[in-house]
Amino acid sequence: MAKSARVEVLDEAKFKLNNETLCFQKCIYHYSDRKDEPGFRFIWRDSVGHLRPQRGQAIIYNYSMLSTLINRAKKKGWF
Repeated sequence: MAKSARVEVLDEAKFKLNNETLCFQKCIYHYSDRKDEPGFRFIWRDSVGHLRPQRGQAIIYNYSMLSTLINRAKKKGWF
């Protein structure tokens, strides 16, 4: 297991829900003790745009949210 990691966000697709936004992000994970790795994550942003990493999990309420985010990422050309 990595000692620590920094996440570099390359692009994101957004789904606004009430005062928050669910983001699907294309990332590079920069680890302190091993080689960098590309990857993806889902993460919420609050009403002012701050990340809400809630213990590393992001609830996705339904398939419509998921498919919308994936389709937006495909449309932008990164997924």
